[in-house]
Amino acid sequence: MKKTYRLNTILAPNAAADIDDIVVVRKTLSAAGVTVENDQPFTTTELFEGIKRFQADHGLKVDGEIRPGGVTEKNLSRYLKLANLTRCRMCGVLHGGVHSAFFCADCFSKMRQ
Repeated sequence: MKKTYRLNTILAPNAAADIDDIVVVRKTLSAAGVTVENDQPFTTTELFEGIKRFQADHGLKVDGEIRPGGVTEKNLSRYLKLANLTRCRMCGVLHGGVHSAFFCADCFSKMRQ
């Protein structure tokens, strides 16, 4: 497994987002002490507000965006623990293995129904 995660695309309110980027950024924000209320694998206002809080807390330009190779990504990356992420065997999304070591929470819930 690679030791660092690089965003696939820009993560911004006006841009199409990559689902892996969303999951990794949410988990990393949480590890950095920034709570993002909505834990969905798609972009939300809460996600971008969390990015802004992280940027403000770390003296970065507060724009709510994370660019591949950018300053926010570099600052956020020190909180990333890739060892805690696995890929769901059903849908392929990255997840933390909280409900299952092999399946994300959504797929795990569907299997139990």
